[in-house]
Amino acid sequence: MDVVLGCPFPRPYGIDLGLGYLATALRRNGLAVEIEDLCRPFSSPKSFAAKVAVSRPKVVGFKVWTPALGLVRKYVRAVREAVPGVQLIVGGPHVTAVGRGVFEDISSGGIDYAFRGEAEEGLPVLVREVLRGKSPRKNVLQGIPGLIWRDEGRVRSNSQSFVENLDDLGSPAWDLFDFDRYHNLKSYSLSRGGTSGISWFHVQATRGCPNHCTYCLAPRLAGSRLRKHSPGVLASQLENLRKSHGVTHVAFADDNLTQDREYALSLFSKIGGTGVSWDCTSNGVDFRTIDRELVKAMISAGCTAITFGVESGSEHVLKLMNRNYSPKDVKRAIREVRAAGNLWLESFFIIGFPGETSRDILDTLHLVATLDVDQANFNLFTPWPGIPITRKLQREGKLSEVLPSQAWYEKPTKYKGSLSPWQQGLYFVGAHVVFYSRPSRLLRILHKLGLKGVIVGVDLVLLNVFLKARD
Repeated sequence: MDVVLGCPFPRPYGIDLGLGYLATALRRNGLAVEIEDLCRPFSSPKSFAAKVAVSRPKVVGFKVWTPALGLVRKYVRAVREAVPGVQLIVGGPHVTAVGRGVFEDISSGGIDYAFRGEAEEGLPVLVREVLRGKSPRKNVLQGIPGLIWRDEGRVRSNSQSFVENLDDLGSPAWDLFDFDRYHNLKSYSLSRGGTSGISWFHVQATRGCPNHCTYCLAPRLAGSRLRKHSPGVLASQLENLRKSHGVTHVAFADDNLTQDREYALSLFSKIGGTGVSWDCTSNGVDFRTIDRELVKAMISAGCTAITFGVESGSEHVLKLMNRNYSPKDVKRAIREVRAAGNLWLESFFIIGFPGETSRDILDTLHLVATLDVDQANFNLFTPWPGIPITRKLQREGKLSEVLPSQAWYEKPTKYKGSLSPWQQGLYFVGAHVVFYSRPSRLLRILHKLGLKGVIVGVDLVLLNVFLKARD
């Protein structure tokens, strides 16, 4: 075995699309690769290290999310102790956010290399260089896009590059995943009708986001230019998932699936006959791109739910977020969705954004009370590493440290010159009360989920609200 890939995470989150694409890139270069599901409760650092000690891969690669950084450290330590000579490589959102700092985050000597951004092009080159059995050549390392590496005591970071035509990536190596595990793993979800569970399966038609929201890392991860798969390629992927792996519903992982309207219409016309329904609730869609014709095309193609990133009802806060719209634009888009047909509609909101005042929060609560959406998802502001607003707070001395434990949207953030953690928690609870106390919404949810689903869903929401407010 040449390479083993995995993504340590404290809870299940489904088939990892990024690892699937990386595995395909490695296979195309003649390399043997396996993917291990390192989500709890399916794995532990000890059990994974025991497997690696038996299979003896030359390279182990970990995808790193900031909330899972502490868990990744445990995996790195366990693998290093079990197989001292293995080459350890990390990548993913956290690495892209912190860059060279990842060598300090995961401790000196714990990892050998890291990648920022997309690694389908660079990882196979690095692995083949490592497998030569000699010290990697400096001129080769210098030419690997996105690579972070040590050079005579210094840490260097190569510039990123992005694959222009996503069709060149091929399809993810679906055969390396345990689909049965996720078919049998149920979870209540309003957008899926409750009993059928959330979608553990994802596809991606586009990469890149032209928006530069101050709370988001997307442009650094995948660039600002929209790049695409051919509609026919996505249709083939969906048909393959259904026929070979029994998948009947997927979630699109795109940052903005409808950014290019003509492309989106072409895509929807292709995937409508695949027999696979889908939603856009993972990252949502930009409601500024939405109109009635587009939504009708989505519904005809099997779309069951979409999410709008509303974020705030205050124009002042929206400007701080670099979100170029007003609450009136939100309401217009919602009217277009409702006029188009039957589609479950969700919304995202951020509570406690730096610079937000009590007056701004009241504007948000007023919007929350009047929006005709089926579900509202409220998140406390989190200072993710690398995002523009976090860097601004650090430059101004208002945020001394970004802790991985903060990066769950679960705890109020303490920073100078804004709402206190206590106020953030209070408004967070208030937002839930304002939205979910309307009888019409409760009846709609009851119709969607049934009584059992409502009981489970309400219990989970109340527990979540209580834990966040308490902290």
